[in-house]
Amino acid sequence: MVVCFGCSCLCDDIEVDIESGEVKEVRNACRIGADLFFDRRVNRSKCTVDGDHKNYDDALKYAIDILNEAENPFIYGLDCSTLETQEKAVGLARKLNAGMDDSSSFSDGAIVEKIFKKSIKTCTLEDVRNESDVIVYWGSDPSNSHPRHLSKFSYFPRGEHRQKGWEIDRTLVCIDVRQSSTMKISRKKYIIKPESDKKLVGEIIDAMGGKVPQSHEIGIDAKKLIDLSNLLKKARHGIIFSGMGLTCALKNDLGGLEAIMEKMNELTDFHLIPMLEHYNTRGFNETLYSRTGYVNSVKFNSKGATDHGPEHSFVESLIHNKFDAALIVGSDPLSNIPYSISNKLSKIPTITIDSVNTPTTAISKVVIPSAKDGIESKGRVLRMDGIELNLEKIIDSSVMTEEKIITALIEGVSV
Repeated sequence: MVVCFGCSCLCDDIEVDIESGEVKEVRNACRIGADLFFDRRVNRSKCTVDGDHKNYDDALKYAIDILNEAENPFIYGLDCSTLETQEKAVGLARKLNAGMDDSSSFSDGAIVEKIFKKSIKTCTLEDVRNESDVIVYWGSDPSNSHPRHLSKFSYFPRGEHRQKGWEIDRTLVCIDVRQSSTMKISRKKYIIKPESDKKLVGEIIDAMGGKVPQSHEIGIDAKKLIDLSNLLKKARHGIIFSGMGLTCALKNDLGGLEAIMEKMNELTDFHLIPMLEHYNTRGFNETLYSRTGYVNSVKFNSKGATDHGPEHSFVESLIHNKFDAALIVGSDPLSNIPYSISNKLSKIPTITIDSVNTPTTAISKVVIPSAKDGIESKGRVLRMDGIELNLEKIIDSSVMTEEKIITALIEGVSV
């Protein structure tokens, strides 16, 4: 049995058959996970400097020179890296007085930080499987983003105290701006107007307090709003799985989300887990938080302190030309951030560490290939709910691990 790195579910029941150093069969994995186990040699990146092939020693030397010459370097990515790599990367960022960020600065980071500060109540996926009777997917569509989430953890399993499963013991609620794949199997469906999530939160709180909701700005009628609030109030163990749809609509203004969680927990037992996309985003957030008190968007300075704020995020720093060299680890900002912004990386010395070729490696001055965690290297990772699991090395490889590459950078930089 091995752990799958396809998403932040980190399913730990995957069976993989290996023959002659190659994956021959994968069982129990979803379509996302199975593809990742089979395509490890497809589009493999190579050591390059300005497009010319180099060996590891030469590529590392060029990368170290770039970092030594930079006055304001930036380290970005690491959501698909092990805890060991993330810890090393934080050490490198501190040594360089660099900026540091991951994709959670424009996704679920603010919610994760509230969970760390205990202002939003959470639980484990095992708690959901064993206890939850009301399951809310809000702005998320796990049928496509996390294909085994419903069957392994939430709606379909027979839990310790939910032996009758989805047929009797559980109610699935979907709140979204469109009819998602998950909504098609949901008993309770609420299609709301875009960016009306904040208004919906307030109306649910009012309805729980006995007020008649005003639903015209949301897209669902008052009767359905009252029905939803009553369902949430009567839950014995409720869970909200928040997705990017909710996060983007709230725009990091989480006062209402904290308020509704507080209100529901006055009446019953309710929890929240963000549906993180990358398999170790939670790990990056916890690693950085334990060392700085922040989950993302930091700038280490020469006085040993850490500056933090939206202005120190990767995107804002890139927009305002705040850094003069970039180290990208296991990420592809050219595909995930508007090209008008991310293309600025082509104007500065960029080093990319990755196991595959991407649009970002194509514009990078230095590309250093890394072993694929969970196949060619091992390490610790955190599931979306914070539970630690271990990725295993199942195939031998001569490719350097991310941890060893970053260790070499730490040893080489003289700053």
